[in-house]
Amino acid sequence: MDDVSVEVRGIKGFFLKANVTKIYSDEVAVVFENSSKPETKFPFSDVRLPSKTGVKGSELKDGDVVEVCQRIDEDDAYGWVSAQFKLMKGEFVVVRYVGSHSVDDIVAVDLVRLPSKNPCITSDTFHRHIIEVPPDLYTICQDVSSHNDFKQACGASFIQFNTESSALVVLSTNDAVIKKAALLGEMHLRNLRQKMTLIQLMDEAAKKLESTRLHPRSLYREEFSVPRELMGLAIGTQGCNIQQAKQVQGVHSISLDEATGTFTVQGEVCLTGTLLPSEKFCLRPSGN
Repeated sequence: MDDVSVEVRGIKGFFLKANVTKIYSDEVAVVFENSSKPETKFPFSDVRLPSKTGVKGSELKDGDVVEVCQRIDEDDAYGWVSAQFKLMKGEFVVVRYVGSHSVDDIVAVDLVRLPSKNPCITSDTFHRHIIEVPPDLYTICQDVSSHNDFKQACGASFIQFNTESSALVVLSTNDAVIKKAALLGEMHLRNLRQKMTLIQLMDEAAKKLESTRLHPRSLYREEFSVPRELMGLAIGTQGCNIQQAKQVQGVHSISLDEATGTFTVQGEVCLTGTLLPSEKFCLRPSGN
């Protein structure tokens, strides 16, 4: 059972299944389960916590009053309706709705319960913890799925970003859940910031990949050989000529096969003749 689940008294007197979204001084805002109805406020006096569902045939006799969960009308949420217990067969219960016309029905046992005796909620029913959110995390905090790990860690079923107060709100009927949320709140914000940074990096990488796909760069490959007696001059002192050549715009890599004296250059543009030592660079001996 969701610990923000409640039952609210509807206009027909039936108690409807709903979930708390906000708590005020003397009322709560709820959304109805399996319903398109908008968020609605109800005073504490019209709201109660749910009772346990399911019944045992041994604890009931023909004619006992039970409550059955059903859709109240076509556009409404599910609610609890009084009925008379008739008999139980396996996982199903036969009930009779008593009114202007008595009607028998067969329903699953998990849709039947004993009449609820739960009192109305009070300002102390729900515990609340507020986590102030820095401006740079507003966007990611509005994504409900970003709080799933935090929910699991502290055991809360309701964690929501309040755009009016710019804060995360944790609700629960269990005080232990609120204490865990208070301990783990700052860690959750740090995790969100790391997650947001990773998302930004992934987005940037995706954009670069897409740009590369749309505007591919052709790599040119050139090779030229240098006589062995001139190899030292081509390389330069401590490879200075090769290092200087690598700084030329468009050059990706330069490799040397010392066995054959062959230089291999890869780049984005045709570099024919550009990197030949005699034409581009001052030949510096590799010795003194």
